[in-house]
Amino acid sequence: MKKVKNLFLFVTLVVITGATYAQAPYWVTTDEGEQMLVTPGNSEPALAAYGESLTTLFAANNSCHGNMFDLEVIASKPVAIQAFDINIETGTTNVSVYYKTGSYVGFENNSAAWTLVGTDNDVVGQGQNNPTSIDVGTIVLDPGTLYAFYITVDPNISVIMNYTNGSATYSDASLELTAGVGICGLFGGVNDPRIWNGTIYYTGGNAVPFPYWAIAAVFVLIGGFILIRYNRRKRMVA
Repeated sequence: MKKVKNLFLFVTLVVITGATYAQAPYWVTTDEGEQMLVTPGNSEPALAAYGESLTTLFAANNSCHGNMFDLEVIASKPVAIQAFDINIETGTTNVSVYYKTGSYVGFENNSAAWTLVGTDNDVVGQGQNNPTSIDVGTIVLDPGTLYAFYITVDPNISVIMNYTNGSATYSDASLELTAGVGICGLFGGVNDPRIWNGTIYYTGGNAVPFPYWAIAAVFVLIGGFILIRYNRRKRMVA
């Protein structure tokens, strides 16, 4: 009977530990060679819920239709951009996001060099120096790679993009953003230098993952302690 109870306690401990560890996200390589962080329970590879962001500034003193800037992934793992905040005037407009591998320099007027990520339609601008959120889908960026981004409002609508004169570099543990130029029209007139006003929201990179292993270790210690106490009491009674 004693052996059965000990076995029951041990199995219970293993189940609890395994269930806890099974919730931990882990990196896999897709068929296309991309590294993705899988969250257990999702139907396909997906990066864990984002909580990282990189902000330039919201202090505009100039404006036109869009901005181009360089963005380098300095992290050792992929980064997935989930959303942006931008600085636009009040009103409703459509906002498009383009990107390319390598710098924007020399490609400001070359639309063929850029890939359209997507367009967020009917975006309601929150006014100068107030963040306006846009979502054009997830963009996965490779570690150690330089990219260029072009974010633009619809030039045919009166709502304009606000930005700041000058140049600057902004960085965190995963991304380094170098701004940039202002663009009037779609791939049109270039105003150099101009700083994009906004925030990039992302997942992955060098963000510290939640320590699921620590939770599993706590359960192991608690279970072991309970098992030892139980055996001591049984010996005392015997």
